[in-house]
Amino acid sequence: MTEKTATSLALSAILVAAFVLRYIAVDFGFPVFVHPDESQVAAPAARIAATGDLDPETFLYPSLYIYMQSSMFVLTFLVERLTGGAETFEQIELTTLYHWGRLLTVFISVATIYLTFVVTRILTGGPSAGLLAALLVGASFLHMTNSFTITTDVPMGFWVLLSAFGSLLIVERGPALRYYMLAAVSAGLAGGTKYNAVFCVLPLVVAHFSAAAPRGKRPHGLLAAGIAVTGLAFLASTPYVLIEPASFFEFLRFQRTAYAVSHAGAESATTSFSYYAAVLLEQFGIVPLLASVAGALALAKSSPRAAAVTITFPAAYFLFMGSYRVHFERNMVPVLPFLAALAGLGCIRFLEAARRQGAGPSRSVVRLGVWAVVALLTVSIYHQGVMSLAHAKRITLPNTRWISKQWIETNLPSGSKIAVEFYTPPIDPERFEVTELGLFGLSRDVDLEGYDYLVASSQDFRRFLLRPDLYPVKAQRYKELFGRHRLVKFFRPEEGESYGPAIRVYATD
Repeated sequence: MTEKTATSLALSAILVAAFVLRYIAVDFGFPVFVHPDESQVAAPAARIAATGDLDPETFLYPSLYIYMQSSMFVLTFLVERLTGGAETFEQIELTTLYHWGRLLTVFISVATIYLTFVVTRILTGGPSAGLLAALLVGASFLHMTNSFTITTDVPMGFWVLLSAFGSLLIVERGPALRYYMLAAVSAGLAGGTKYNAVFCVLPLVVAHFSAAAPRGKRPHGLLAAGIAVTGLAFLASTPYVLIEPASFFEFLRFQRTAYAVSHAGAESATTSFSYYAAVLLEQFGIVPLLASVAGALALAKSSPRAAAVTITFPAAYFLFMGSYRVHFERNMVPVLPFLAALAGLGCIRFLEAARRQGAGPSRSVVRLGVWAVVALLTVSIYHQGVMSLAHAKRITLPNTRWISKQWIETNLPSGSKIAVEFYTPPIDPERFEVTELGLFGLSRDVDLEGYDYLVASSQDFRRFLLRPDLYPVKAQRYKELFGRHRLVKFFRPEEGESYGPAIRVYATD
C-alpha cells in the first residue's frame, strides 16, 4: 500500500467517523425545538423558502447562512413533493426542515475537517500532521457540539479557514490573482455568515506583505482588489444592507451593546480571556493546546511568513472576543482548525527532532519522551471523542420540555391561564391561555396573581440561584416565588432517561 493510499484511507475514516458522530445528534430535542438560537436563522430561512421574498427582515446575523438554509429548505420541499410527502411548502413538518437544515451544518463541519487537513499539509509538506489535525478537530467536544445545529459558528469557521488557505497559498506559491480572490471572496463570505469574522481579512494583508516579491514590484493592486472583493462578497451575501442600512447599523449597535453590557449567566467581571482559555483547555484539550504552542514556535522558526499568516486571525479574534464581558463557548469554534493545524505541526516537528536525537546515548530517554507524548495525545483525543459521543447520546434522549408539555396538556384543566418564561414547554395555546413572559420572565416585577399556573425552567432560574452574590435581586425573587406558590409537578432530567432543563409547574391557589 502506497503512502498516498494509506493517507486517503485514514482521512476517509476520520471524515466518516466525524460525520457519524455529528449525525447521531441531528434530531436532538424533537419534536420540541430546544436550541435558543436556531430560530434566528431557521425562521427567516423558512419564510424566504415559502414566499420567495429574499428580505431576511433581520440583521441579528448576516444573511449568508439564512440564504443557504433557505436553499436547503427549498431542496427539501422538492424532494418531499417528488416523493409524495407534501404538496405545498406549508405542509412540510417543521422537524423535517430542521433535520435537513442541521444536516447542512454537519456537512460544513466535515468539510472544515477536510480543509484542516489540507491547510496543515501546506504548512508541513506532509500528510501526517494533516491527519492528526483533522482528528483533533473531528474529536473536539467544542467543535462537535456546535456541528449539528442551525447556527453560524461552524459555517463561519469554514469560510475563515478557506480564506486563510488562500492567504497561505500567496506566501507559499507567490502572489497570483487566483489566490487573492480565493482569500478575499472567502473572507467576505465569512463576514456574511457572522459579523465577528471581520478579522479574517488580516491574514490576506499579512500574506501580501510577507510573500516574496521583486524589490519595488510588490503587486499592491492585487491587495486593493482583494479588499474590494471582500467587501463585495459580503454585500452579495447580505444585500439588504444596501437597502436598509439604518436597520443594519442598529443591529450592529445592539450586538456590540449586548456583548459589552450584560447577559445574565454568561458574563465575566471585566473581560472573558480566562473564560475562553478555560473553554479551550476543557473542550479542545490541554495537550493539543500545548502542542499548538510548540507548533507555532516551530513554524515561526522554519517559516515565519506562514506562521504570521496562520496565527494572525486566531490571535486577533481571541483578543477581540476576550475583551468583552459577555461570553459564549461557541465563539471559540472558528479558532479550533488553526489550533489543530499548529498542534499537528508541533507533534510532527517533535517526532522529527526526537528521531534525529535517537541515535546517541540518550536514545532510551528520547524514546520514552516520544511514547509519553504519543500516549498523552492519544488519551486527550480519546477523552474528547468519548465526551462528544456521550453528549450526542444524551441530548437525543426525550427532552424534559416535551415530557412536561405532555403532562401539562393531559393533567391541567383546559382554559387555565398559564404564565411561562423562556426554555419552558411549548404549551398548546388553543387549549390554554398562555402568556409568554420571555427570558427569566417570572423574576420580573410583574403581577402573577391573575394566572392559575406558573411554569419555570432551570435554564432561566438556575443562573441566578447559583450566583446570588452577582444577581441578588433576581435570586431573591425566584426564592420568594418558589416559596409562595404550590409546586404541582417537578420534571428533572434523569440519567439515561431524559435530558433538558428542570421544569417546575406551580399553582397560584
